Amino acid sequence: ESDEDDDVPLASLCKKRDAPSTQESDSKRQKVQAGASTAEITFDKKPYAMKERPSLNLSFLARILRHCSQTWGHLYKEPTDAEYAWRWEVYHGQTSSASDAHQDSKRRNPRQVDSLSLENIRFALNDDVIARLSAATTTNGDGLETDETSLEASNDMLVLSYLLSPKCSGVYDEVMALLTMGVLRRTISGCVVLDKDWAMHVDPLLLNDMDEHWCKRLDPRNKHCISRSVRTQLESEWTRVRRGWAISSDLDDIVYPDDEWNEWKEHFQDRFESQINDTEGIEKFGI
Repeated sequence: ESDEDDDVPLASLCKKRDAPSTQESDSKRQKVQAGASTAEITFDKKPYAMKERPSLNLSFLARILRHCSQTWGHLYKEPTDAEYAWRWEVYHGQTSSASDAHQDSKRRNPRQVDSLSLENIRFALNDDVIARLSAATTTNGDGLETDETSLEASNDMLVLSYLLSPKCSGVYDEVMALLTMGVLRRTISGCVVLDKDWAMHVDPLLLNDMDEHWCKRLDPRNKHCISRSVRTQLESEWTRVRRGWAISSDLDDIVYPDDEWNEWKEHFQDRFESQINDTEGIEKFGI
């Protein structure tokens, strides 16, 4: 395989989009302000939020998992409970119902903190397993159907279900979040590819991570193994300015202001600690 298609879910990139409209920028700005203005999760529901989870191609999900394990499994360490809960709020809170919002803010990492959760997954997903998963699923005009399967293929599905679960990797939830955000879209074959204008639908969490770790300025040789096309597209669409993140075509339009993003994060951290204190007792955190 060539270097150009080494990132399984991100291989299909769209052409660069025109400058976004003021309306789109305002919508993004309102999303950040909504999170920062209150102690409850009030993430605006995005217009492209999914009403139900789509069915995805099992062999494709298996290839995503194996790629993540082979590429980053020996390096990626699980975040702390607080970091996990913050990421969950940013990526998943937007689709939570009102009854789930309170629960989202005190989510705990279901995997062991600092563990290499992806490291050994590749050994469970060899070519034979992926071939059986592919053979067990057919595509018709209406989407995916699962054929009658052998006992071996059924066992493969059970193993894959566990490997995708929050307890093991959480990869399925991450794919769902990116679909909901409009970064990815589902094809008729049940695979996921980058959606049209995907770069304009990312959040400051990803942009900050790029700016602090894997942008071309800091990682010219791409030791983080991020798709070259993804890096190029993000860096061309977004510019880091003194007060936050702006669209490159209009540097006066601060879509993600730092002060509002930081205020939102501080509100969340206070709420998270308060809820953990209520649950486990103040003695764990000291006086």
